[in-house]
Amino acid sequence: MEQRSLELEEARDRHFHEWESERLHSSDYECKSSTSEISVKAGPSTANLEVPPKRKRGRKNIFDERLSASLDFAKLSDRKATVVLTSTLKSAGTDPSKYNINSSSVRRQRMKQRKRVAESLKKEFQPNTPLTVHWDGKLIEDITGHKTVDRLPILVSGQGVDQLLAVPKLSHGTGEACASAVYDTIVSWNLGDKIKCFASTPLRSIQV
Repeated sequence: MEQRSLELEEARDRHFHEWESERLHSSDYECKSSTSEISVKAGPSTANLEVPPKRKRGRKNIFDERLSASLDFAKLSDRKATVVLTSTLKSAGTDPSKYNINSSSVRRQRMKQRKRVAESLKKEFQPNTPLTVHWDGKLIEDITGHKTVDRLPILVSGQGVDQLLAVPKLSHGTGEACASAVYDTIVSWNLGDKIKCFASTPLRSIQV
């Protein structure tokens, strides 16, 4: 009887262990299968995510005094100048992306070249004769070509001297604004001790 009970107990234990083993194996298989499915699903989408290479901005500079003056003479805005320069480089068989050409950089370079030219002219202009300062307000088309603005050509003349100093833009064409612009220009050119006379009548020699 005891022997029979022991056999039954052993059979129950054996069946339990077999069931438990199958359950664990099945759970492990499901877990692996689920993980595999997830990795298979995630794989293609991850593979397709390609980070585009970061585009490097060109560093070469093509601006000099002559180019800047040519763009000003043609009355090209910064945006139009950018288009012209880019197309010119392409037509010449050069990659424009190697050059620092965009509206903001073109504007900075043009302002830099204008300042350099102005400083050079001031340094070279050393008259040894009394001067007369002339000014004449004019409505001139702005460089953008969209509107007209008040400009004040300021010029000095003397024996053997005829020099355009500046053509400042005025917010208002009042007498006070004109006087202030003329005074500031004379001071910036360091000509205070040379000016002996002034003439506000229009001058045919002033060309802008």
